[in-house]
Amino acid sequence: MMASIPRNRMTSRSSVPKGRIELHCHLEGAIRHTTIWELLKTKRLALPGNGSLEALIDALTIHQPKDLNHLLSKFSIFMPAVTDDVDAIERMAFEFVEDEARQGVCYCEVRYCPFLLLQKHSNDHLLKLDPGFVPEHNEIRLEGQDKYPTVRDVVRAVNRGFQRGEEETGVKARSILACIRGMPEWSRDILELCEEFSHSVVGIDIAGDEVGKTSKGKTEEEAMLDEEDVWAFQQAKQKGIHRTVHAGEVGPPQMVQKYEYRNIKKSLSVGEALDVLHAERIGHGYNVLKDSKIYQKCLLSGVHFETCPHSSCLTGAVPLATAKHPIVRFAEDGANFSISRDDPTVTMASLQEEYDLLVDWGLTEAHLARANFNAAMASFLPVKEKKALMEKLKGIYGVPDSESLSRMDWIPTNQPSVKFGTWDDR
Repeated sequence: MMASIPRNRMTSRSSVPKGRIELHCHLEGAIRHTTIWELLKTKRLALPGNGSLEALIDALTIHQPKDLNHLLSKFSIFMPAVTDDVDAIERMAFEFVEDEARQGVCYCEVRYCPFLLLQKHSNDHLLKLDPGFVPEHNEIRLEGQDKYPTVRDVVRAVNRGFQRGEEETGVKARSILACIRGMPEWSRDILELCEEFSHSVVGIDIAGDEVGKTSKGKTEEEAMLDEEDVWAFQQAKQKGIHRTVHAGEVGPPQMVQKYEYRNIKKSLSVGEALDVLHAERIGHGYNVLKDSKIYQKCLLSGVHFETCPHSSCLTGAVPLATAKHPIVRFAEDGANFSISRDDPTVTMASLQEEYDLLVDWGLTEAHLARANFNAAMASFLPVKEKKALMEKLKGIYGVPDSESLSRMDWIPTNQPSVKFGTWDDR
């Protein structure tokens, strides 16, 4: 099972070549265990078990795969450490960039929902996920009071942390702001923040439960796509804001197919993410393989899949009985995919461990290199910065110049052929 090691115990920064790109990591789910522990103690907030760091890590560890909501339930343990605290939020962002540097990352896009970093909104969301959640009995900070942070203060704090991190490590980090399924009242504000902070925010996302019937405390309709979410993404396309969508993770492949925009709520498929929300990238998308027509459409159009190996198992998105993991299939078919960690605070996986797991499943160094070039091409950077990133990768990997930055013919197409075993044998 996953080693319970705090995320700040990582490989020395100087020993890892900076040739990796990460596109799918949640800032709220990537806080160092030591930082959580320190902040909870300092603020005299509840700590699991006997209050030790080891007890905290054990409480956050998913010992065996279950479902997405089980993973998300872990957030109620540590989110109080950072909510409403702009200094802690800035620190979290800075330390994230430090950790990326230690893992050989040269560019990353990090997503978060600013509302979830404000206590009142975070509690509202956690109560929807789990009616049994008991908020901490400390002061709830109210909107409209100057001394309390707003969503704009949250974005500014993250920006400061990323900027300091880039200055100290050379790793460039950009933000993607996430809407949350079941919280459509936030979507217009998220869109507005994407516009206001366009120098540092490169895209918009929608995350959360895809299938209402699996949500505690929610009706099926409450967890599904709302017209406010659709409006926000349609406006984003018109305004030139890049779009990525969580789809086809635990929901059906049709959550990656087109439906008419009416005043209705509906679960989101990969097809719908592409056709209705105009997604340029798909977060996860493993279930797209269950519909060959949609999958072929994605292959032909080069839709980018942001894959996260460990979380795909821990959330139950890919059952352990699956003969071949979807990421292996993506590699075999030459699909456009990249490799990320999702929520490492809970999955306990470093980026190296994600790579190692894929190698165990049969992927080669060539596949991993291709995934990083895929990530660079699929990034939401401006064209000039993207071209510079591609050139940097070519230098790191020793790739000769070519006329087309999008061609990866230099990478051999070795095909993995493995069966997906048990979690302990992964």
